[in-house]
Formats: sequence, structure tokens, C-alpha cells
Amino acid sequence: MPTNHPWPPLAIPPELATDDVHVWAVPLDVPEQTYNSLLATLASDERERANDFHFDDPRRRYVIARSTLRKLLGAYLKMSPTLINLMIDENQKPHLASKQATADLHFNVSHTGGLAVIAFALGCQVGIDVEQVREVGHLEQIARRFFHPSETAVVLAAPAIARTLAFLRCWTGKEAILKALGTGIVGNLAGFQVPIGDEWQGWIGCSAAVPHGRQSRCWLEQLTPRDDYVAAIACVESKRLVRNYVFAL
Repeated sequence: MPTNHPWPPLAIPPELATDDVHVWAVPLDVPEQTYNSLLATLASDERERANDFHFDDPRRRYVIARSTLRKLLGAYLKMSPTLINLMIDENQKPHLASKQATADLHFNVSHTGGLAVIAFALGCQVGIDVEQVREVGHLEQIARRFFHPSETAVVLAAPAIARTLAFLRCWTGKEAILKALGTGIVGNLAGFQVPIGDEWQGWIGCSAAVPHGRQSRCWLEQLTPRDDYVAAIACVESKRLVRNYVFAL
């Protein structure tokens, strides 16, 4: 299983440089008092969405992840989290609305199990994905359907104890790239290849994954935000220095 490299805990983001990307790990298990204070930062439509969840656990994960996003955006933009205006594009990717978008601050969120990860970059589209290391049902069928044949061969050739980890490393890398490109899961997963290995970083050509085959490449880095979790961060057409933190709620 992957072992987390230390990510320092911080309550206030450091300055975001133009050649950096900040990645925040956010624990989704918080005391009730903290949860209630986070809930108070949400906009009315976000509270309505929270109320639509039928079960408490996914509702709490949504509230904590979304309100933490607001708190971090507020810190980067030097404004109250409650004043942040967010919009959702046609692929369900959130972004800043109105005058706040002129800051050219881009972000992306992913969460699974007890952890969320949030990425921020200036002047660069960014995508992030995280998965908890767990047994994956129908792993071989999914790999053969969605992965590039070379990736499928690597995953299926891995020893049984490492096969799930190889699959999730591949999946998070692909998801991060598609989210950065703005296509979401509808993009062509098999149209590009990602190396499968812990802490890998480098350029990925992915023009086959975008509409009309326009030229695109992403800087991809594999991450381990917490023991038994794997993640990947992708930046479109920009090599960035990845700085990792744990948000101290």
C-alpha cells in the first residue's frame, strides 16, 4: 500500500506563485461544531443540494469539501468565503463567476472515502482526482474497456497484491487529465497513456482526448495524500511545482 509523504498542516494558504500548483488534503471527519460552522459558509443553492442527499455520510462529505473550497478560495482571493460566486460548466466543473474570474485562479476538487483533495493554480487549467485504495470490482473488464491497451497490459501483468494499486494509479492519472481539459469522464480515456508508478511526474500528450483533436498536453504528477489513498494532479500546457498541504480545519 502507498505510504504518505508528510504534507504540512496549514490553516492559511501561503502565497500562490504563478509557477506553482497548491494541493490541499482535507480530512472529511470533523467535530459537529466544526461541521456546523462550515455549513454556515455555503450559498443557498449549495445548502439545497446538501439537503437532497438521502444519507448523512455523503451529505457531510459534500458540505465539508464544498465549504473548505470556499474557505480556501476566500483566503487566496482575500475576501469572505460567503461572497465567493461559483458556477458549474456543462461538464459539471466548478469555476469562479463574475468579477472574481478575472483573478485567473483555477481550481478542482475530488473526494473519496474520508478525504478530499483540492488543487489551485494561477493562469492554468487544473484537474485532480483521488481514490481510496480498495478492492475494485470487475477490474479487468473496466481496464480492457477504458484503458489504452498498453496500460491494460501493465495493470493485468502486475502481481495480484499490486494490481489494484496499479489500476487506481492509472485511473486517477486519466481522470485528473480529463478534468483539467474540461471534458470530464466523457473524454476519450483510451486516447492517451499515463505511466503507472508511485510519485511519477512528466508530460502527457492528450490531443486525442479533446474535441476536434486540438493539440494539448498536460503536466501530470502522481501523489500520495494519505496512507492508502492515491491521487494525481494535471496542469494543462504548464509545468508546475506541486506544493502539498493538509488543511487544518
